[in-house]
Amino acid sequence: MRKAFTLIELLVVISIIALLIAILLPALSQARASGRLAQCLSNTRQLGTAIYTYAVDNKEELPKYLQREDVVWTQTLVDYVGGNEWRQSGQTLIDGEVYLCPDSQVDGELLPSATNVQGDPDKAWVFRGAVRARGSYTMNGYLFTTRYESQYPSIAWPRTDNRYYNENGFPDILSNIRLPSERPIFTDGNWIDGWPDEDDPRPPAGDFGNFTTANVGGHGMLGRFLTNFHGNKTNVSFMDGHGETIETRQLWDLKWVPTWKDGI
Repeated sequence: MRKAFTLIELLVVISIIALLIAILLPALSQARASGRLAQCLSNTRQLGTAIYTYAVDNKEELPKYLQREDVVWTQTLVDYVGGNEWRQSGQTLIDGEVYLCPDSQVDGELLPSATNVQGDPDKAWVFRGAVRARGSYTMNGYLFTTRYESQYPSIAWPRTDNRYYNENGFPDILSNIRLPSERPIFTDGNWIDGWPDEDDPRPPAGDFGNFTTANVGGHGMLGRFLTNFHGNKTNVSFMDGHGETIETRQLWDLKWVPTWKDGI
């Protein structure tokens, strides 16, 4: 006849199970984080590919800064990335999984508020203009076409008095893009778009992975590309179609424009 487990034996088994769980949980958590990082990188590559495909479909022309007042790139690309566009309460709304990093907090409905969610390194941005949209990725503004700036003179960016416009000229069409394998197009970010400058202040080393809404604004336009989504890492897609996971500090070293100097 088989004897029942004693209380001591049961406690030993329970302790062993608890120990195994304690050992395995960090590995499982790390595996899930790696999966979210990979999904985010895939999203940035899909968005970069969508820009390329849009240009091919439109006589090589890159997206306009605004197709009309208050329209952002998310609407331009919606048909290329399987996003959603619908009308509600007199507003055009744009949404889709590819616009959102799985590690970003989605905190803000597209309706009814009229206030943008901007500059939070932990959250997806929300644009509430004539078109409502949200996302976790920031576009390199130097890759917008400048051909239509004169239609909207009240819009501050892109500006032809920016020093990089004078140094580089800007591509306007796909075949004019120089150094496509080095030109970032999308990264994790806390606003729709940005125009970095080499003089944008670098954060202290301890800030990477610990940014706050209060301090991202102290880093110029590059502050729009700073997040905590993946700790001290960020995902980037490039104009040749490839993507990379880099350390966030390396954002200062990317070739946002062909004449960008190497980081120090």
